[in-house]
Parts: sequence; structure tokens; C-alpha cells
Amino acid sequence: MKYLSILWILFLCVCCRPKSGADDAVSVRQTAFVYPEIPDTITDSLHRRAFLVRHFWDVYDFSDTSLLSRPDISEQGFVNYLYLLSASEREERQASIDSFIKRSDSCSLALDYFLDLTDRYLYGSASPMHDEDCYVMLASAFMKSKSVPRDKKAMLDNRIKHILKNKVGTPANNFTFVTSGGTHLSLYDVGASRLLLFFYEMGCDTCMAQIAGLRYIPAVSQKVKAGELRVLAVCLSGDEKQWKAHAQWMPGQWIMAYDEEKTISRDSLYDFKTLPSVYLLDADKKVILKDETVHGLTRYLKDANK
Repeated sequence: MKYLSILWILFLCVCCRPKSGADDAVSVRQTAFVYPEIPDTITDSLHRRAFLVRHFWDVYDFSDTSLLSRPDISEQGFVNYLYLLSASEREERQASIDSFIKRSDSCSLALDYFLDLTDRYLYGSASPMHDEDCYVMLASAFMKSKSVPRDKKAMLDNRIKHILKNKVGTPANNFTFVTSGGTHLSLYDVGASRLLLFFYEMGCDTCMAQIAGLRYIPAVSQKVKAGELRVLAVCLSGDEKQWKAHAQWMPGQWIMAYDEEKTISRDSLYDFKTLPSVYLLDADKKVILKDETVHGLTRYLKDANK
């Protein structure tokens, strides 16, 4: 999908809208997403954006299921919609989302289609548009629809509960662990100006490759050496003897931890879409990065140095 700027979307609203007549409108719908016509009396860019996000789906025909097989129309339109939502005030977002769900609710196929796109673009941690706040707003609206099956509503409810745990800016959930040296500690026992939590499992090839490579990332190793960052690598499961043997090969400055009681997984203390998973905490153990990838962590640390 193409990721368009908001100014470009506003420009398309002028260029890619029906000129006149119903036949022309039908023709446009078959070749491109049709944006609502913004009144010429609205000249302020913020007001034009607010109008657009509120009326974004006014022209889209949710009953025409053939549009769902046209990603250049339906999917691209949805991607542009998400960009507008991300730049909108919360009240504008909510009003727009409520209108969108009400319209899509008229066709269960369309509703299911846009629910899948919501998962792909907003929930997936690898998506460049990953946005948990926007996902919660959309997922909550989908849950109010009578057309969404109970099992999907249960899935959405479970995801929302997980997302609300350890939100960025809130204190991280505490947990206990044993170190490779046999010391029992809790998360809040570890003092650090910045604390990197690396959650992994023994037997996970991707986990093993990334934890081995983490020490060679300059953005990480330099901060660890300077005392600006501590690494707490938490093994969630796997053979404990194998973990101890593996821990010996890790950098001495790292804290190699093992969740003996399996409380992190059992009590769902943290949200993991996949492993390994990275969290970054500040000195007060408030979350800076949540369920991030190593690549995302590296990008954040590099940008922080600029």
C-alpha cells in the first residue's frame, strides 16, 4: 500500500471526486477511492481535515462487495483514513470511527474486511502504522456491532485488555526472577536510568539469534558501556540447565534472568505478540517502548542520539 501524506490526501479530495452526474460518479468509483467533496467555504486546513475525517466514508458504497477485491480502492482508502485518524483530535477520531462502523455495519462482508485491515495495519507490531491507541478505539467500536461474531468480539476484548497493560508512560508490571548467579530479585530491585527488557524463550531460534546479536549493536553496546543502559534478559520458559549454560556466554554487564514461577506468562503480566519482545523502561520503571522489535529499539536509540 502507498502511504500518503495528509496534504496529498486533501489534494486528492479536490482532484479525485465526481465532477457531475451519477454516471460519472459510478465511473470514478470503479477506478479510485471517491473522497467526499469538501465545501469551498471551508478554507482553513485544520477545518478541512476535520470535515474530511468526519465524512470520509460518505461516498463509499459499502453494499458494493466488488470493491473489497480492489485493494487500490478499498484498502488504499482505508490506509489513507488511518493517516487522517492519526492526525486528528481524539473527539474527531471517535465521531469518525462511530460513523464508519455504523456505515460498514450494513454489510457483514465489508465489516469483516475492514476489521482484518485494522488488525493488519494497527495491531501488527511490524506494521509501520502500528498504533495501539487507535486500534483500541476501532476495536471497541467493532465490538458494539451486532454483525461481529462472538468469538471475534472475545478476541478483540482480550487484545484490548492486553494493550492496556504496560502502556507507554505507565509503570511496568513488577515480576520476580532468579539470576544466573542464583540471586532472587524483582524488576523494581534493578536500578538503571534506562532498562532494556529482552523477553525470550530457550528453543526459539529467532530469540537465540537476536539475543546473540544484541551485544554487537553499537546503539546498545555503547550505552551499556557508558552506564546509560542496563540489559535484563528474561527467559520465560525452557530447560533451566540449558538456560544457565547459555547465560554464561552473555556479556557480564547483562542481568540474565529466569522466570522460575512462570508468573509472567501465567498471569499475562506483559503483552507479547511474538518473541523475542523488547520493552524499554525509564529510571522510574515507566514504559518508553512496549513490545518492540530489536530493529525498533535500535531505531529509537539512534534517533535519541540525534
